[in-house]
Order: sequence, then C-alpha cells, then structure tokens
Amino acid sequence: MFINAKSKILLACSGLKKKALSLASDVRGAEFVQILIAILIVIIVGGIIVAILRIATPDLVNDTITRIRTIFEL
Repeated sequence: MFINAKSKILLACSGLKKKALSLASDVRGAEFVQILIAILIVIIVGGIIVAILRIATPDLVNDTITRIRTIFEL
C-alpha cells in the first residue's frame, strides 16, 4: 500500500516537473510583450511628432503663404 502511494506521488511530481519545464520553455508570451512594447513606442513617438508639428506647422504655413504672396506681388 505504501509503495503504491509513493509511486503515485512520484508520478504526479514527475508530471508537474514536465509541465513546469514545458512552461519555462514556452516563449509565446515574450513575442506578445515585444509587440506591445513596439506599439507603445510607435504611439509615443507619433505623439511627439504630432506635438512638434502642431507647434511648427502654423509657422511653416504662414511663411510659405507670405513667400507666395511676395512672388505674385512682383
């Protein structure tokens, strides 16, 4: 009886060990995290670019319009 219980415990432990090792070698979650980090970087960089353009665009457009007006005034 004791030997049978011991073998069942050893079998369960070996099954848990195999499952833990298979989970440790599983890297599917790492790819998901890498994609999330890449998306976050794109969003942050895009936000910075939009903020810069929001400040610089009116000056650029006004400068271009004044240049076009001076060309046609000649």
